[in-house]
Amino acid sequence: MRRAARIALVLWAALSLLVAASLWVAYLALGNAAFGVLIQQPPLINLPVTLASVTLVWLSAGVLLYLIQSGSVGSGNLFSLSGFFVVLWSYLNILSERWRYGDYTYYFESASTMYRNQPLHGSYFYPPLWATLTQYLVPAGEETFFLVLWLLNVLSLAAFYWLLHRVLERYGFGERLAAIVTTVFLLANAPFLRTLVYVQVNLHTMNFIFLSMLLYPKRRLLSALMLALAVHSKVAGGTGAGIPA
Repeated sequence: MRRAARIALVLWAALSLLVAASLWVAYLALGNAAFGVLIQQPPLINLPVTLASVTLVWLSAGVLLYLIQSGSVGSGNLFSLSGFFVVLWSYLNILSERWRYGDYTYYFESASTMYRNQPLHGSYFYPPLWATLTQYLVPAGEETFFLVLWLLNVLSLAAFYWLLHRVLERYGFGERLAAIVTTVFLLANAPFLRTLVYVQVNLHTMNFIFLSMLLYPKRRLLSALMLALAVHSKVAGGTGAGIPA
C-alpha cells in the first residue's frame, strides 16, 4: 500500500507541476482570458470558486497520498482521516457550483462603510468585529472579497471537523466513535450546509467556542479570549427581510 501510494504521489507531483506550468504559460500569453480558454463558465456559476474547489480537492488528495506513503495512516486514525476527507470532498463538490449569494453581500457593504469611516448600515445585525477585520479586503474588490470569505469557510470546515472530534473525545468518546459521529453530523446537517452556501460567519463562531472548551481549564486566559471572539463575531442574528441570518 505504501509503495503504491509513493508511486501515486510522484505521479501526482509530476501532474501538478505540468498543470501549473501550463497555466503559467497560458496566463503570460493571454492574461486572465486564459482561464476562459481552459474552462467555459456555465450560467450562474462563479468560475473562481469552481477553480478553487478543484484546486483544493487536488491538493488534499496529494496530502492524503503523502500521509499514506509516510505511514501516518494506521488503525488509530483511519476512521478520523477517512471521515475528514469524505466530509471535505463532499462539501467542496457541493460548493464548487454555487453562485455569489448569501450574507457576504451584507459583510461587503458593512466592510466598505468601515473602510470609508462611515456608520454601519442598519441591516448589519452583528458587532463590528467582522466588518473591522474584513475592511482591509475591500480595496481588492467584491469578487476577491467573496472568494476570500469562501476560502475562510472551507478552512473553518476543516477546523470544525477536528475540533468537534476533539471535543467529543474530551467528553469520553473513543476515536472511532468520535470520527463516525462527527462525519455523520456534518454530512447530514442542513443548517451547516446553509452556513457554507450563504458564506456566513457561523462556522468561525463555533470554532472559537470549541477552542474555548478545549483550552479550559489549562489555558483559562486563552479560553476566555476564544469565547470573547465567538461572541463578538456574531452575538445575534435575525431572519427578517434584509437582515442576515
